Amino acid sequence: MARMTTHGIASLLETAVAIVADEGLGKLSFRSLAQAAAVSVSSITHLAGSKIQLIEALIEEARRRDRMLCAPVLDLAARGGALSGADLAELADLQLETWAQDAPREQIFWSELIQAAATQPAIARALVPWIADQRAFWDRLSAAAPHDQAVLRAQALFGLSIDERAHGAALQAIPAYRRLRRLCLLRLCDLDFAGRGGEAQRALFGQLVAQLGDLDDSVRIDPDDAASAGIRDIGLAVVAARVLVCEGAGELTHRAVAARANVPTSTLAYHFRTREDLLRGAMQAIILSLKNAMFVHDAAPLFGDDEMPGYLIARSTFALAVEASRSPDLVASAADMRRKRGVNLVHHLNAALPPDRQIDAPGAQVLSMAATGQMLVDASRGIAIAAQASNALIERLLAV
Repeated sequence: MARMTTHGIASLLETAVAIVADEGLGKLSFRSLAQAAAVSVSSITHLAGSKIQLIEALIEEARRRDRMLCAPVLDLAARGGALSGADLAELADLQLETWAQDAPREQIFWSELIQAAATQPAIARALVPWIADQRAFWDRLSAAAPHDQAVLRAQALFGLSIDERAHGAALQAIPAYRRLRRLCLLRLCDLDFAGRGGEAQRALFGQLVAQLGDLDDSVRIDPDDAASAGIRDIGLAVVAARVLVCEGAGELTHRAVAARANVPTSTLAYHFRTREDLLRGAMQAIILSLKNAMFVHDAAPLFGDDEMPGYLIARSTFALAVEASRSPDLVASAADMRRKRGVNLVHHLNAALPPDRQIDAPGAQVLSMAATGQMLVDASRGIAIAAQASNALIERLLAV
């Protein structure tokens, strides 16, 4: 392996993060990095002999900076003695806000790595130390608020943070999103999924959900339209969506989609002239699929039923949030999906729970977000294992 220098990698990280934030992890290469940093390719290969070695070095520097962003919150937790659940929620919200405000592009870098780890074993291995850092952070923070289930609460906070770091990069500027995030953290830190906080809390939740739904959605996909929502070729859009969800934005090219759809590139270009058209079609297919899954009874799944629907919904909403951080046109759609977390879960769980253990809509949203993050971080182990881990987390939280 080529000799690394801390200064060299540190100077390249911001450039690399900018490339990933603007175009996706797939666009990060020695050539693109050298061009953006105005250095020679050989100067980068001197630091890292292969792309994965470069990513490993960038992750190491990103971990160092991330620890610096987490340190003030841990310091506050250590100063205050034993924290209440509400105190813990405030500190958790402060950390998520710090990430979103002070390092938004780094959150996209982190989210792109989480997304890519599901299908790229080398990235999954490279990401292990950073994931371990994050688990340790939430363990330490949760332990500052004494509770018999502090370890379980930390696991759920970690899962929720996976989901929220992607959404924060896209939605942080929206007041209703920030207030909804804080309300969810209050529920999670109290391990309250049934609404012990009372009717006022549920009313606030409903108000915030409605406010997020009032955003002007330029994509304008009607959830009652179970056909194509005006997409010129829904079949090709779905193929493009699968590339985006499973492989990331960097792999979304005419050549890649045409190969997977088994059509000539010229045919795909006829329906989606530019890459922006292709991306828009893919996002429309994802949004349509998500809305059909939530609102259209017995709608045929656009992505097919060969993979677990919960897994595809988790990855699709995550991909939508990541893309919304790059495209203002998608912010309202991402907000719409964020506010609808748990819509199906509340009915599914309450059908199986006894009357005295029923959950409410805010509780279902918190469970859905924590489980989504758990599924995403375990996706590299396979769909079945990821879904099992996600379901197990929900079961453990409901058993408290």
